[in-house]
Amino acid sequence: MGEADEDELLYDDVDDDLGVESEQEKASETAAGAVGVPSVAVTAPGGPSSGSVPPAEPDAPTSVYVSGLTWWTTDVEVETYCSEYGTVREVTFFAEKANGKSKGTACVEFATADAAKACHDKLIYKRIHGRDLTVKFVPVAAPKTSTSAPSTSAPSAAKPPDTAWKGPVPGDRYGGGTGNARMMQQQQMMMMQRQQMMMMQQRMMKGG
Repeated sequence: MGEADEDELLYDDVDDDLGVESEQEKASETAAGAVGVPSVAVTAPGGPSSGSVPPAEPDAPTSVYVSGLTWWTTDVEVETYCSEYGTVREVTFFAEKANGKSKGTACVEFATADAAKACHDKLIYKRIHGRDLTVKFVPVAAPKTSTSAPSTSAPSAAKPPDTAWKGPVPGDRYGGGTGNARMMQQQQMMMMQRQQMMMMQQRMMKGG
């Protein structure tokens, strides 16, 4: 065998080794892709990513308070901003009682709790008339339970005691009735008769 044949066989072995190495690398890359590497979401500065907001809980609130507004902000402007997250049912401003001027806070009611959650999570990264906004959920009122609760009504007033006199009526000396009056008349007549008898006795004594 000549030198040319030996060189050809040597290069054939090197090519075979490189082919085996390349196949092993491809196999390892395929296995790594099948296992998967967890991806890390990168949030751009100034707000969350444009992905969907997780769904709200079943008993989550459907209204939010939007604060930091200028007093001249209209309900149409607030509804325009908030309608990006869902259907807005009503916008109510809190105003001063003295002059009716807006306090810069509005209550926004949405049709669904998911829309309220999306507004709560995203509207804080926007500005209305150059003002930073604060968004808070409106607390949900506790549901009324049918369990028996202690009565809150005022107790009925106690019946006043009966102080009427139930005993016998006193006699005439205490302001009695007609029977006692007759007795008094009889006593007066007896006293008059005694006086007359005493006067007659005195006259008889003087005459004797």
